[in-house]
Amino acid sequence: MADNKNFNMNNIKTLDDFQAKTQSTGSIDKALGNTLYGINHEQVKAIVPENRDTYGLTFFTRPQLNLQDSNIRKDRRFYNLLNTRTDSIHTYIRCLLDPRLGYNHSLSKIIGDKDAPSQEQVSSPLLDNKMGFIPVFTNTIKTMSGWPDVVMPSFVSKPGIYKEQWAIADGSTEIFDAFDLSVSFKNIKNEPISNILITWLRYMYLVFEGTMGPYIDYITANEIDYNTRIYRLVLDESKRYVKKIAATGASFPLNDPTGKDFDFNDAIKYNDQTKTINVRFKCLGAIYNDPILYKEFNEVSAIFNPDVRNMLEDKPHNLEQIPYDLLHLLNHRGYPIIDLNTYELKWYIDKGSESYKQLIKLYKD
Repeated sequence: MADNKNFNMNNIKTLDDFQAKTQSTGSIDKALGNTLYGINHEQVKAIVPENRDTYGLTFFTRPQLNLQDSNIRKDRRFYNLLNTRTDSIHTYIRCLLDPRLGYNHSLSKIIGDKDAPSQEQVSSPLLDNKMGFIPVFTNTIKTMSGWPDVVMPSFVSKPGIYKEQWAIADGSTEIFDAFDLSVSFKNIKNEPISNILITWLRYMYLVFEGTMGPYIDYITANEIDYNTRIYRLVLDESKRYVKKIAATGASFPLNDPTGKDFDFNDAIKYNDQTKTINVRFKCLGAIYNDPILYKEFNEVSAIFNPDVRNMLEDKPHNLEQIPYDLLHLLNHRGYPIIDLNTYELKWYIDKGSESYKQLIKLYKD
């Protein structure tokens, strides 16, 4: 403690002032700033809070498969997708993987041909077609691994007479190569994830074979329609702000673990191997913490939801931000948007939706 003759209690305004002027650990409020500013030559344990991030959320963008009637009738294994019950899991999967089915669109709008046939609208009450991501993947993911580290390639010279060497940076830290991500999902009732994957995989095979074909605009643009993009958002401990963001360049699934469904063990009543679905995604490139990712993440919602597009362009829209303290009352509802100034993950809801109307009525009453 400082010499009492030189210590003036009039300068003590708070408990932290007393801590800073009398203890070697210093100010609690300024602990982080002091750690960044100068050397801790007394080697005392600074009261610096540890970084505490949550794992956050993982998003998979919806692919753009061509699951029109005329296309899926080319393979008998797709006949279940012709199910006329709108609340069936097959209709849900069909609409999820082919977002265009949910809109009463015409190919004439795409290719400019007035005589092009219109596609009959197909929709599912289990799916919000304005959502650009695959909710069931985000909601059931258990683990993900395989993201490559950022590595600087280096050149090392040949040893000299005394084995001396020199080295320099020799390459790029950008990740453009292909790699696999291992993802495990919780298997839930009716097995939507496994059914999504087997439909996705067979479509890729049949397009490769030439039996099925993508939408005409994908063919003319020479684009792949079965790709998804995986976004990883690391959130702070309040789950409110995005601390880190990553995305693959493009990805597609490589397997569906159907084989273990048919294993047999008389000692076990239920097949516990099917509790988890382990999938590998082939990924082409990875991007970490690039500011453009925040904008591109928002663009996903803007592509699928015209109101989000209008909101981002400061045009009239029908969206309302869900207040942070009411998010728990509207769980499973809302479209994610990252504030480009604060990196806050905000959720917006359609003011015309029943969930929003019921909440407003509840609070008004």
